[in-house]
Amino acid sequence: MENLRDNAVVQAFVKEVRAYIELIEAPKAVEDFPRVCATQLARLYELSMRLPETDPGETKESGVHVKLSAEIERAVGDQAYWMVFDPFEDEAPVAGSIYEDLSSVYEDVAGPLALFDRGDDDALHTAVWLWRFNMESHAGRHLIGALLPLHERATGRRG
Repeated sequence: MENLRDNAVVQAFVKEVRAYIELIEAPKAVEDFPRVCATQLARLYELSMRLPETDPGETKESGVHVKLSAEIERAVGDQAYWMVFDPFEDEAPVAGSIYEDLSSVYEDVAGPLALFDRGDDDALHTAVWLWRFNMESHAGRHLIGALLPLHERATGRRG
């Protein structure tokens, strides 16, 4: 099994996961939350696309659930936005929620972090596998969904 703890991309991704968790848990400390959050999400996305392929270990994730603070609601303003669910199909837009996007990303990166921090090879492989899987599916879609409305807020086009 590859030593994932020493992999430069994994190390950088873990650093950004920790920064994202800190941002979400203490949004009040950030002056321009939409800009900082969009930048943080972009870093997570870029690194997630370079995570090494690995097989999951036997270790099971316990799962993390978060209720975002009221400060995040105030920081991003109106939560709802419109998006096209499948960009390759001609379909009507659907409503998205910045709040739901940020909490889904948080849950999908924080859970595997607890495994990563355990440090044993089996848990490390499960953590990296989960991050890659989550970012290529559920968390990745929420991350991408949040970027446009956060960009609009950060650049002053909306709210």
